[in-house]
Amino acid sequence: MKKIIVFVLCLVMLIPAIAITSNLDYADAAPAYLDGEYSDFKFVAETDTLVLYLNETNLNIAVVNKETDYIWSTMVTVEEYPELETASDRRKLRLSPLFNISVASTVGFSTTISLKAVLETDPCNFDIDYTLENGFTVTVNYPSYEMTFKVNIWIDDEDEGLGFSFDTMNLQESLSSNIILTAIAPFPFMGASNDYTDGYIFYPDGSGAISEFTPIHTQNEVAKVFDVYTQQKVSINSYVQNERDNIMPTLYPVYGIKRGDNAMFGVATSMAESVQITYAPSGYTFNLARAYILFQLRQVCEYVREGGLSQEMFDPNFNEGVYAAKIYFLSGDKANYIGMASKYREYLLGRDMLNDSVNAGDKIPVAIDFIMGAVEERVISDKYIKMTTFPQASQIVEDLKNKGVQDLLINFSAWQKGADEYNKVIPVPRKLGGKSGLVNFIESLEGLNAETYMQVNMIYAKRSTTRFRRQSQALRDYSNKFVVNSTGDIYLVSPLAVLDRYENVYARYFENTGISGFNFQYIGYHVYHNYARSNRISRTTTIELWQSTLAQAKEDFGNTAVWYGNEYTLKTADWIYDLPISNTGYFISTESVPFAQALLHGYVSYSGIPGNLHYDAETQMLKWIEYGYVPYYKLTYESASNLMFTENNDMFSCQYTEWNHRIADIYNEFNTQFGDTYSETIVGHEKVAYNVYKTVYSNGVEIYVNYNRYDTYADGVRLAALSYKVVR
Repeated sequence: MKKIIVFVLCLVMLIPAIAITSNLDYADAAPAYLDGEYSDFKFVAETDTLVLYLNETNLNIAVVNKETDYIWSTMVTVEEYPELETASDRRKLRLSPLFNISVASTVGFSTTISLKAVLETDPCNFDIDYTLENGFTVTVNYPSYEMTFKVNIWIDDEDEGLGFSFDTMNLQESLSSNIILTAIAPFPFMGASNDYTDGYIFYPDGSGAISEFTPIHTQNEVAKVFDVYTQQKVSINSYVQNERDNIMPTLYPVYGIKRGDNAMFGVATSMAESVQITYAPSGYTFNLARAYILFQLRQVCEYVREGGLSQEMFDPNFNEGVYAAKIYFLSGDKANYIGMASKYREYLLGRDMLNDSVNAGDKIPVAIDFIMGAVEERVISDKYIKMTTFPQASQIVEDLKNKGVQDLLINFSAWQKGADEYNKVIPVPRKLGGKSGLVNFIESLEGLNAETYMQVNMIYAKRSTTRFRRQSQALRDYSNKFVVNSTGDIYLVSPLAVLDRYENVYARYFENTGISGFNFQYIGYHVYHNYARSNRISRTTTIELWQSTLAQAKEDFGNTAVWYGNEYTLKTADWIYDLPISNTGYFISTESVPFAQALLHGYVSYSGIPGNLHYDAETQMLKWIEYGYVPYYKLTYESASNLMFTENNDMFSCQYTEWNHRIADIYNEFNTQFGDTYSETIVGHEKVAYNVYKTVYSNGVEIYVNYNRYDTYADGVRLAALSYKVVR
């Protein structure tokens, strides 16, 4: 088997012999060379707003934003990092790479994967070819590793971004060298900032997080790596534990750096499922904060040896494809996390990757999650507890209608036998009203603007799960063993089998019932690979199958809803259920920001924490208002006391009769006070005072939210304690 010893190589460490091919014409172009610390940088290309320069000696680039004359470079300057003047040559070599690569040894075994910098320089040759439109191609050859690859770098005259791409078709490795390429990270020091720079780094943890530049830190900080979508290692136990620990998902392959009135925003434009967003705070190796995209070219997997000992290793086969990223440059009032979200939305819309399901004039709906059943585990036989039947749900909706509520997003959860989403999933139990009860419920919604979703979990299964065949459909790890939970009774389902289950179980059963669609519990969250010898599937193929399932469901029923809402779901999603309302809360974070909400608002509805299950309903309502959420409640017809000895014992206040008046009041208040913002985009968000925030919408409406338990003023606006104010 394969030993994993990993090295991180900075390209500028490897001073090479250089060959150059050029067809440049400098006539009537930008200055041929920059000045000052950039005097060795030569003109490469120019667009309407950008100019690209290259230092051919050490392979650093500089990009000039012509609108502001601001320079973004992969080279760290003495002005930014004065310690550079006295740094050792080895330390200097580590500071300004065009990109980092990681390689691994394939000899023997290793129990852990360790990344460590190579301090000595390895012989290397590279060739610069300027025939690429608006850019250049670098061909890199490491004779000692018998490895060659190419990267393309350019500026795009269509979207005014800096592009990077790496095609595995151009990667050549030698089996005799026992060295394989495992990762590549473009522009790791572009935007690197010292402790006194006015700004922050944005990273996509949960709703979004920023870490402001500050000299208050240790000299032994640790870099934080965020696996986009789902952790690389496939583990049901880890998935469950992360949810219990409130470890927020990384929904988007993006990051950003703000420096004063300028900012850069990076997005992985392909192979996002192989991306890790890396944030290295100041104090980690250097007193420079930086962030970048890292592409994992080979999957980290677990091999179980005889005796049960597990080994982490890289898959010898790389994930084939073109790994690409874009960097966009922002300035002025766009140089912030809201401007980054706006740019990302523009990027997604331009590629038909974002649904637009909110129409002008739509009212803010109330999202209702009906909990239909629960199970109380007992020694001899478990007890099924009926919490809400379809006729009872009809009564609740009728009552809300009589109180003036006209717009609803309805989710039915725990409707399957056994009250879970992955056991015997059809038919709907007669105790709840059966299929006919569901049809009658849908018919009772006439006259309302209501969407109805059935919550489903198609990626987990038990042996008793409808149409689940363990031998051919259960996910397998690199050792060809089933991926199961700690008790060995819950399996992950192969992505191909998920699509089959949708088409042959769910779609057939719910056809002609009138439901709006399904609420897919984990398709919008978990991405994994399958190493089954007869059914091997990469993370890339998994996403394609998730998208096929969502697209088919939307075609069949009209709408789809997903939990969390990873980027690949946004093309079809009409409702993002449980969109993170904060970040994880790592010590590196200064505060949470509504990046995800600014991306989605006005296009896709989203709900978060239920207002009736939060420890402070008033504060939760204010957070809904600040972040643009639709109000959301988890409800039952029966008393919450019935759930005391079930897994839902945290639902301490869910009986409808306790919340009916509050729900109606919230619906009417939201639509009366700021209903005209529902179809608008968020164009501004800032902290204007301690615990006071302002959200600005594209129609000019401003909403101030005061979380303090005392009255205060902000921007001349008086705010009562725990209140909000709409300014037009």
